[in-house]
Amino acid sequence: MNGDYADEVFFYIDPGKQWFELIPWDYDDILKPVPHEGRIERNREYSDKKIFSLEESLDRAIAGDKELYAQYEKSLKQMLLTLDSTALASSAHQVLAELELLSQDKPMADVTLFLDLHPFDINQAREDILLSLDFILKRRDWILGDLKQL
Repeated sequence: MNGDYADEVFFYIDPGKQWFELIPWDYDDILKPVPHEGRIERNREYSDKKIFSLEESLDRAIAGDKELYAQYEKSLKQMLLTLDSTALASSAHQVLAELELLSQDKPMADVTLFLDLHPFDINQAREDILLSLDFILKRRDWILGDLKQL
């Protein structure tokens, strides 16, 4: 995961599985097809790279170093093979279920800025997430096709 990760999720290691898990906590960019920060820089400086954004210095370091980027592409391919369409759809529906619960809490829904909408609108959120999921699934397939040689 790269790009807008620094303020969207908390990473932790699940001791039972010995791998990273995450807890999303900032829903403004969850399942977005493009970042709200760092996209212009990425397109200007590294349009040929499969980096989501250049919001963080780690992104720039990976994109700018030939060996790091080669390892990044290998890791990206493995991640995309692991996160198949079923797993991605499951994640999207989990986010929607959490947002539906949130929308039922009137005071919380009133102060939630999701998808740049205020007040919170669960129907608009559902439509946007499903549209983004469609884009992400197509983008995943395109990237995997491009990474076939790895």
